[in-house]
Amino acid sequence: FRKKTSLNGFYQDNGGDADLLRLNLSLDSQLYPQISGHKSRFAIRFMPLDTENGQVPERLDFELACC
Repeated sequence: FRKKTSLNGFYQDNGGDADLLRLNLSLDSQLYPQISGHKSRFAIRFMPLDTENGQVPERLDFELACC
């Protein structure tokens, strides 16, 4: 796993030769990842569990492994 930071709930990177993305995120954040991908890149958008009152932090640290 490598430490990464999303800005305003969004993270994007090149996929390289990865077939699998693994994400490690604290449960205290009350967020879930929405992941989309293409052959050359992928994007992760962090969404609040509580869609009415939840907030996404400006900077969010998480861990990512590309396998």
